[in-house]
Amino acid sequence: MANTATPRILIAIVWGCLFGMTCGAIQNAEYRIVYDTREYKAVGKSIPVSMAMTLPDRVAAPYARNGCTAQEIRSETLPPDVSLPGSGEHWDPQPNLTRALTSPDGKLLLVGAIGGSSTSHFYNYWLLDRATRKWTYAGAGNDAKWSPDSARILWSTARELAPIGKVQVWVSHLVLFDVKTMKEQILTSGVSQETNFHWCTTGKGAIREFEERFAQAAPVKAANLTGTWVMIRHVMTEKFINGVTGPDHVLYDPAGIRGQDRTGNLEWVLTFEKGASAQPEVTAVKNNAAGEATFDKDYGGDSEWNYRCRLAARDDLLCLLTGHPGHGVEFRLTTRE
Repeated sequence: MANTATPRILIAIVWGCLFGMTCGAIQNAEYRIVYDTREYKAVGKSIPVSMAMTLPDRVAAPYARNGCTAQEIRSETLPPDVSLPGSGEHWDPQPNLTRALTSPDGKLLLVGAIGGSSTSHFYNYWLLDRATRKWTYAGAGNDAKWSPDSARILWSTARELAPIGKVQVWVSHLVLFDVKTMKEQILTSGVSQETNFHWCTTGKGAIREFEERFAQAAPVKAANLTGTWVMIRHVMTEKFINGVTGPDHVLYDPAGIRGQDRTGNLEWVLTFEKGASAQPEVTAVKNNAAGEATFDKDYGGDSEWNYRCRLAARDDLLCLLTGHPGHGVEFRLTTRE
């Protein structure tokens, strides 16, 4: 039988040396996370520092923002035929639902209902098993993120005030939730605030893979796009969304991405008639110099962003936003005119 443990240990040793830790201290490391921490040493003084921590040993060291591909954040609209947990101690009877966070293996969904006060809000997190349709309360926190193997979830505590001298400062810490045992572990402590955290993984980011697929796809004339297309994938970088480095965000639904209100309405439906758009919010369908079909998406006001598109397959359209790196959308043909 082949020995599969040796490569894993060697990878751990290399990562340990990159993070400036002793190699022997992390041979049993299973996970790595990266986060920013702001520790308050004195009144009015705090310096944000980027850190990397290995788990389960919780060994942390300064991180230089390299050598780590952030685990992407996959999400989807909660299926409309799924019943919500209902009112109770940890559920708002009329929740303002965010999208469900999809576990990397696709078996579980994590949904949060807003709780807490206006100054110290948090989400009550619930897990949904796709197979059994059973809900389980997980805990309360913010910015939950799945581990690459779907076994754990990382989130931050609701911020609280803590004293530094005669003043109060906001603090929050990282929490590790084990899906199997349903237990939490506090990873950080002290008078500090942890933000911008994510899991480290290997391979390429979602937007990089999308851009490579786009480069391999064939240019298509706008006149050949006649028919109805629905958006099935929406990829955005953290920098595109918030202007900071972090995980790529992926919305995906093979049947078409739907709005967050659970009404079943599709978010984007492109209908092209003889090379021109029949949908008011999409205008100026044409070809650019590279022979790619392009269209403008109207987001209201004077904001119109141009997308250039290529065919990955006869019924698979990939589009990248022009002039704004880090944003791609994928469409599937549903009706051919």
